[in-house]
Amino acid sequence: MPKLTEFVLSRFEDDRLTFSEFCAGTHSFQMYVGDMAQQRENEAAAARPFFNDPLKRIREWARHEYDSGVQDAKREREREDEMNP
Repeated sequence: MPKLTEFVLSRFEDDRLTFSEFCAGTHSFQMYVGDMAQQRENEAAAARPFFNDPLKRIREWARHEYDSGVQDAKREREREDEMNP
């Protein structure tokens, strides 16, 4: 975890807006090329090691990142199945 991220999320642990903005910025301006479902699954998997982080907000971010990655991948695979029967 970068020291600056650790500092901000520990210093502003009780600030919901700071946490929301951190989560929102995680994938800002990110583009996907190729298998988006697989990429989102990979991002979800990359968040798992942070499930037991000492910082509460990092654990919350990891759960949010994991859940949204799994859900996005599922929706993308369903969309692909509908488009390519």
